[in-house]
Amino acid sequence: MSANHFDQTALAVSKAVTITGGTTAVIGGLTLYELGVWVGIIGVILGYISGQYWSWRKDRRERLEQELREQFRCNALEAMKAGKWNTWQDPTDGEAPRG
Repeated sequence: MSANHFDQTALAVSKAVTITGGTTAVIGGLTLYELGVWVGIIGVILGYISGQYWSWRKDRRERLEQELREQFRCNALEAMKAGKWNTWQDPTDGEAPRG
């Protein structure tokens, strides 16, 4: 399972927990069952924290990917200037450097 797939799954689960918690809080508040209210409030808080955490991880991963792409482009430009780059190679083909 890739990290991106895992992160997407975690984001979906945290969103579902947030919505379920919020719904439980509303239903619990309307019917005045304190247990429902507390479960809903806790669910909303945990869902929000979870969503923030997974968004932070996604942002961090995308920033690293962007830095690697920029580094690759700079290296490709230097290679082109030095005449060491094949003309058929495209430095912006969408692939980040590996390794």
